[in-house]
Amino acid sequence: MTVLESGPLGRQLAMAYSNRSQLHMLAGERETAVTWGERARTLADRLGDVETSVHAAINVSSARLMDGDDGAIAALGEAHERASSLGLADHAARALVNLATSLVELAEYGAALPAVERALAYAVRHDLDGYVQYLLGVRAGVRLARCDWTGALADADAALDRPVRGGVAVVPALVARGRIQAARGEPEAPATLDEAARQAGRTGEVQRVCPVAAARSECFLWYGDAGRAAEEARRGLDLAMTVSHPVYVGELAYRLWRAGGTGIPGAVARPYQMMIDGDWAGAAAEWDRHGAGYARVEALAGGDQGAAAEALRVLDGLAATRAAERLRAELRGRGFTRVPRGPRRATAAHAAGLTPRQAEVLALLVEGLSNAEMAGRLSLSVKTVDHHISAVLGKLGVSSRGQAAAAAHRLNLVRDPAN
Repeated sequence: MTVLESGPLGRQLAMAYSNRSQLHMLAGERETAVTWGERARTLADRLGDVETSVHAAINVSSARLMDGDDGAIAALGEAHERASSLGLADHAARALVNLATSLVELAEYGAALPAVERALAYAVRHDLDGYVQYLLGVRAGVRLARCDWTGALADADAALDRPVRGGVAVVPALVARGRIQAARGEPEAPATLDEAARQAGRTGEVQRVCPVAAARSECFLWYGDAGRAAEEARRGLDLAMTVSHPVYVGELAYRLWRAGGTGIPGAVARPYQMMIDGDWAGAAAEWDRHGAGYARVEALAGGDQGAAAEALRVLDGLAATRAAERLRAELRGRGFTRVPRGPRRATAAHAAGLTPRQAEVLALLVEGLSNAEMAGRLSLSVKTVDHHISAVLGKLGVSSRGQAAAAAHRLNLVRDPAN
C-alpha cells in the first residue's frame, strides 16, 4: 500500500484500502474497519470506481451493524441491490451473507433465518458454491438455536458432503453437528468439534474461533470435564474481549460460569447476564424475543421446578439425552423431589442409542446395500455413509457389517421385510 500511495491515486489503491477494511472487519476491529472503508469509498467515488465503492460500503455497513447501528441493515440491502444491478454477483452475495451472519452473531435468530434463506437462494441462483456451502452451515446453526435439530443436521450434512472439506466454509456446519452430537451424548462429538477447532484456528478470526470455543466448552461439560470446559471458555473469552464482541463475551462468560470458572466479566450481554445472576424467567423471555429456543431452554433449566420440567420436555423431544441427564442430576442436587423421568424407549432402534440417520443406515445395511448405494438412496456422500457405519458399529459393539446385521435382527432394530 505504501508503494501505491507514492504514485498517482488509482483504483488499485482504493481496493487496497477496501481490502484492509475487510480484514479489520473480519478481525472484529470495527472502528478501524469503518475508517479504512470510508477512505476507500471516498477515493473510489472520486475515481468513478463503482465496484470498489460497493466493496467498501459492504465492509463499512457490516462493521456498523455489529456496533448496533440498525441503519446498517438497510445499507447492506442497498449495497446488494446496487451490486446486483451492475452484475457484480459475488459482491451482491457478500452483502447478503454479511447481513445474515451478522444477525446470527448478534443472536437475532428470528431475523436471521429469513436473511439466511435470502442469501442462500441468491447464492444458489448464481452458482456461488462456496457461499452455498457456508450458508448451509450457518442455517444449520440457526436451526439448532431454534430447536429444529432435524433441519440443522440435514443442513450440516449437506454442507459437509460438498467437495471442499476444509476452511471457513465448513466451520459453522461442524459446530452445529458437534453441538447436537454432544447434547445427545454421541461419541463422535469431541472429534467433530476438534476438527472445527482446527479449521477455525487457521483463520484466527473471532467469528470462527469463539463459537467453536463455546461449543467445545459445552461439550466438555456434558462429558464431565469441568476443568477443560472452563479452560476452553476462558480461551475464547479472552479473544472475544479483545474486540468487545457483545454476544461472544456474554456466551463465553456464561460457559465459564457454568464450568465453575473464575474471573467472570462484570457486565455481559443482557440475557447471559440474567442467566448468571439467576434471573431465569427474565432470561427465558429475552431469549424468546430473540427467537433462540435452545438458549431459552438453558435459561429455564436454572429455574423453578415447573420451568426445569419444561426444559426437560424440550431436551427429551430433541433426543438430547446427555444434556437431559445432566440437568436431571443438577435438579436432584438442588433438592428437587419430583424430577421427571426420561422418556421410555419407544422403539428398539432408540434402545441401541442410534440417531435417526444412523437407524436409516443400519436398515439399508441389513438390506445388503453397498456404501455407494446407501449414499445414493440417502443423498449423502460415500464418506459420510462410512462415518455413519463406523458410528453404528461402535454403538452396537460389533466390528463388521455382518455382525451389525445380525445384531439388528437379534435386537429387533429393523423390520423383517418378510413380515
